[in-house]
Amino acid sequence: MKKLLVPTILGVLFLLTPVFAMATSVTGSVQGYNSVAQGQASPTGKDAHISAHAASTESAFVILADRAKGGHYLIQNADRAILARLVNQQIKVDGDVDNATESVRAKEIYTQASDQSWKKVWSSNVNDDIYRDALGARQLSER
Repeated sequence: MKKLLVPTILGVLFLLTPVFAMATSVTGSVQGYNSVAQGQASPTGKDAHISAHAASTESAFVILADRAKGGHYLIQNADRAILARLVNQQIKVDGDVDNATESVRAKEIYTQASDQSWKKVWSSNVNDDIYRDALGARQLSER
């Protein structure tokens, strides 16, 4: 009886452990959600006029990780103005990826410089500090 009880308890505890999102990084280009959904995503680093148009008309942005398969992740918590400036640029997003909803909760966003190095352009910690300094309180998502 004891030989069966311990593995059963461990198995139940393992199944109850939430495994919804995992911390990782996703690399790709920023595109407007509607452009990707309609199959009209622009090549990385090209078509500046399309970039400006997409930035002005899109309400949500995704990171297009695999252009051939159309694999993309919605970037949940980064400001739209930040993402609009990064349209058609190669970026790396560090954060919690949820494959079920094809989204990423960004912790840090990096752009690729001309020397192929990564430059940090946004961090959730800096964003939270701005709210604390400006409002003297926690961000609404923290309450």
